[in-house]
Amino acid sequence: MTKQVKEAHGIYTVKRDTMLQTVEAIFDGKVLRTKDPLTLKPNTRVRITIEAIRPKRGKSKSFLETARSLKIREPRDLSENLDEYLYGSKSFMEVIYKPIGVIHSPFHSLEEMPIQPTSDISAPGSVEIYPEYSDGLKDLEGFSHIYLLYHFHKISQSKLLVTPFLDREPRGIFSTRAPSRPNPIGLSLIKIVRIENNLIHVAQVDVLDGTPVLDIKPYVPEFEFLHDVRIGWIEKAKGQISTRESDARFKQTTS
Repeated sequence: MTKQVKEAHGIYTVKRDTMLQTVEAIFDGKVLRTKDPLTLKPNTRVRITIEAIRPKRGKSKSFLETARSLKIREPRDLSENLDEYLYGSKSFMEVIYKPIGVIHSPFHSLEEMPIQPTSDISAPGSVEIYPEYSDGLKDLEGFSHIYLLYHFHKISQSKLLVTPFLDREPRGIFSTRAPSRPNPIGLSLIKIVRIENNLIHVAQVDVLDGTPVLDIKPYVPEFEFLHDVRIGWIEKAKGQISTRESDARFKQTTS
């Protein structure tokens, strides 16, 4: 009997007397393992001839050829929802921001802070821009106000329903400026006092000391001026903003 063996892909032939049998097998590095059982008695001596067979390699396909062969309903731009088309499910893009600076303010605790820059207890502060980004401050001194975008670095919880400082009723997080957001990004419109090298001196800061800065944008009234503005539930809180202070309701937790 003859048997042909294949390592990953090989065939061996086992010969016993005049009986010949061809069996596929896989060599795992130590032992030949046959795909089908051999019709041999125990302790039968055999002669094995091994023929290694290389896997067949077809012509490589381009990405578009592979995508077409899958017969997927792709959009005009294959980069749109690519993971869904290739893997059958949507994946979420990871977005990572690197701070461009840090905010310096007299507020070191989340309690008893102003809730907006227009509060009576807001105070002067400064925005330090890291040296590698200082060239981006060119021409900023020509503007009186800036938008500060920053990361709420002391917030670890994310809630979709919150009770804001100006209300006693739970509100949807996107109808508030509460810090416990899915993406904890803060926004303040503040006045520039002066700029010295990489330091922007500002008035009426409402931000915790040490808060990382994500971006700075100039305020341009012609870009922002709107008519017929509605302010939803905050309409009932008019007059409270200047005197209201923050408390511990959004303080960082370990849970």
